[in-house]
Amino acid sequence: MAPVDYVARSIVHIALRSNGACYKKLSFNVVNPHPPRFWELFDRVGSFGYEIAHLPYKSWRLKLIEVLRKGGLQSSLFPIASQFSEEWYDNLRKPIYDCSNVLELNKLNSGPTCPNVLDNVFLYLSYMIRCGFLPPPSDETHAKLFLDWNMIGENVQRLCRTNRH
Repeated sequence: MAPVDYVARSIVHIALRSNGACYKKLSFNVVNPHPPRFWELFDRVGSFGYEIAHLPYKSWRLKLIEVLRKGGLQSSLFPIASQFSEEWYDNLRKPIYDCSNVLELNKLNSGPTCPNVLDNVFLYLSYMIRCGFLPPPSDETHAKLFLDWNMIGENVQRLCRTNRH
């Protein structure tokens, strides 16, 4: 998980600064060099006020199937549900991406640095609430400490299924 601003700035930085012969045969994997662990991410979402249950994969998958049965084709989870087979978790391997070329080029030429995703989770959640992607957490007493609509902006463009082309 890498912030889109970091990815976009890195791609532009690489495109403008990697015209030398030494860069022509290199790969530039623009990824977060320090991705958060899932449990850290879920804990941060929980501290925002959302109820997050830590479940073993098999229990989570049964709940997913139950949600799909209720929502059917209308469920936003339907398109990705087939990825979560019974054996998915047992076969899971964390891919390792070599982003050293990106980091080196960014460092040499004062390029962008990837922010800590965990530091921005509340901003991301606030934005998704503002756009209507997420309902506010039921325990809003804690979340109100972090909701700063001025930081998000009054003219947030709402990206929803109806206005995508």
